[in-house]
Amino acid sequence: MWDLFHLGGYFSCTGMHTTDCLEVMAALRERGTILSLDPQFDASGQWDGRDGHLRKLLPLLDVLLPSEIEAIGISGRNSTVNEALEHLASEHPSLLVVVKCGEKGAIAGRGSRRWRCLAFEVAQIVDTTGAGDAFSAGFLHAFVKNPQDVGGALKQGCAAGALVVQSMGACSPPVSADRLADFLQRAKHPTIEEWDVSVQE
Repeated sequence: MWDLFHLGGYFSCTGMHTTDCLEVMAALRERGTILSLDPQFDASGQWDGRDGHLRKLLPLLDVLLPSEIEAIGISGRNSTVNEALEHLASEHPSLLVVVKCGEKGAIAGRGSRRWRCLAFEVAQIVDTTGAGDAFSAGFLHAFVKNPQDVGGALKQGCAAGALVVQSMGACSPPVSADRLADFLQRAKHPTIEEWDVSVQE
C-alpha cells in the first residue's frame, strides 16, 4: 500500500469531484496512507468544489497545502492568511494546514499547534515558476518519513522552493534528494518557530 497519496490541481480537476473519489480516499486513509491535497487556484471563485465536494473531502485529508490566496479562499469569510489558518485549523483540528507564503516562507497549523519557517536566503530570484509545487514535494518527502517533525518538513519544503527560484523554468534542473541535501548542508538555515495557541489564550 502507498505511504502517500497526493492530489494536485484539485480545482482544475472537476471530474474528480465525485462520490467515487471520496470513497477511494476514505479507503486509502483506512489503510494508513497519508492523504495530501494541493488545491491550486479556483478560477470559479467558489472555493468549495463542484456541489460542495471540498467540504466532504477536507475531513479525509491529513495535509492541505494551499498558497496564501488559496487558504483565504477556502476558509471563506477571512481576509488575512493568519485568520484563514486559524479558521481551517479550528474547523478541521486533525488536518495539518500548510500555507505557502512565497518569499515569507511557510506557516502551518493543526488543532492548537502552530509552526512557522522563514524562507531561505538566495543570491538571486530568477523565476518563481514551480516553486510552490517544489515546496509541496520537499515538505511531503520529509513529512512521510517523520510526520511528527512538522518544523523539519517545513524547512525542507522551503529549501526545495529556494532551489527552484534560482533557475529559469519549473524545476530545471530537477530537485533531486542529493541536490536538496547538498543545499541544506551549505545554506544558512532559517528560524523555525513552534507554539501552542491554547497556551497563549
